Amino acid sequence: MMWAIGDASRFYGRGSLFIFPAFFVWSKPGGIPSRLNFICSIMDKAKSWRDKIEDRKKGFTMIELLFVTIIVGILIAIAVPRFQQTFNSMELSSVALKLQTFMNYMRQRSIVEGRTIYLNIDNGAKRYWAKAKNDEKPLKSESFLPDIEIKGADEPIRFYPNGTLDRADLKIMDKNGKTIGLLAQGGYGRVKLQDEQ
Repeated sequence: MMWAIGDASRFYGRGSLFIFPAFFVWSKPGGIPSRLNFICSIMDKAKSWRDKIEDRKKGFTMIELLFVTIIVGILIAIAVPRFQQTFNSMELSSVALKLQTFMNYMRQRSIVEGRTIYLNIDNGAKRYWAKAKNDEKPLKSESFLPDIEIKGADEPIRFYPNGTLDRADLKIMDKNGKTIGLLAQGGYGRVKLQDEQ
């Protein structure tokens, strides 16, 4: 059997060739041009069909996109409440640490200035402040978050010039009921954070 060689560069790249049986070209009426055109048209259709299949493989189907959307939605539904709990816990710890720092500062200032300082906590106004006995203006004032409540300080806490202070057991609570304790250890003059409950 004899074979003929044709140019396949438009199908497979520049310089490509294809080989086909010579009798297929010569045995049909019309000669080489009509037979080559016939073969080229078949190869054109095959190439376009192959390109469509490859294009489908490159894209995503609607079902695949739907599954991905569902999975992402589930992950978000799980993560958001945990993130919110972590954020609330950080807020609570921040308020407790800030109040502890404030109280330690007031104790030191009472010693340096040699006078009694009073710490007042107002849950309605969401603020606390310190001032000396006969002063009208507060020495220092801080606010805290609306969702936080500080319990256990119905009366002002006094800081004395000898480094002691009134014993107080403060509870700093958020809207979810989580609590951090702040213990003022009277005669020792220490203000100690207690574990979150």
